[in-house]
Amino acid sequence: ILSGGTDKHLRLWDLATGKEEKKFPATPDYIFGLALSKDNKQVATAGYGGSMRVYDMASGSLVGIKDTKALITYCIVFAPDGKSIVTGHHDTKTGKGFVKVTALDDMKDIKKAK
Repeated sequence: ILSGGTDKHLRLWDLATGKEEKKFPATPDYIFGLALSKDNKQVATAGYGGSMRVYDMASGSLVGIKDTKALITYCIVFAPDGKSIVTGHHDTKTGKGFVKVTALDDMKDIKKAK
C-alpha cells in the first residue's frame, strides 16, 4: 500500500506486517493524491503547492517534476496508455477547477480543460 499526507512523505507499506518498506524523499508540499503506474514501476504525487512529482518505485528516486501553476492539485492518475498523467486542480483566483494532461517523457502539457 502507498500513502502520502501532510508530513510530505510518500511511503510504501507491507500490508501483511503493517511495517513501512520504503520512505521516499520528502516533497515540499502536502500530498493530496497519488497514483501508481499500470506496470507498477512509477508512482506520481500531487498536492498543495501545485507540484506533480514522478518517482521510480524500485529506487525511490525522483524521475520527473512539474510545476502545474496551480495552488492546489487534488488528484492524479496515469493515463491508460502509460504515456501521460492527468491531474485535477483548483484555481484560487477564479474558484473553478481544471484538468491537465501532461506527457511523461518531457513533462510538458498536452491538454488543459476548464
